[in-house]
Amino acid sequence: MSDIPIIKLASDAHMVGGGYSVRFTAFSDEKADVILLKVEWSPDVPTGADLVRKVDPEKYAAAVAQFAIDIDSHFGASHG
Repeated sequence: MSDIPIIKLASDAHMVGGGYSVRFTAFSDEKADVILLKVEWSPDVPTGADLVRKVDPEKYAAAVAQFAIDIDSHFGASHG
């Protein structure tokens, strides 16, 4: 097990239409040059057809953009 602390950042759940919500989580450690991202859909991952027909692309894009801002402010100093 590593002694390096894991840094974690998680978004709130974002309602993106069609009964779907999405939540983002970012993980890193103090020495890593990468940030791992996890995307969780609820109630499940939409099929390709549901993604096109039900998920509002503007709401999804806004959720992604907000999380990108959060990542930059949280990890930016250590991950350039």
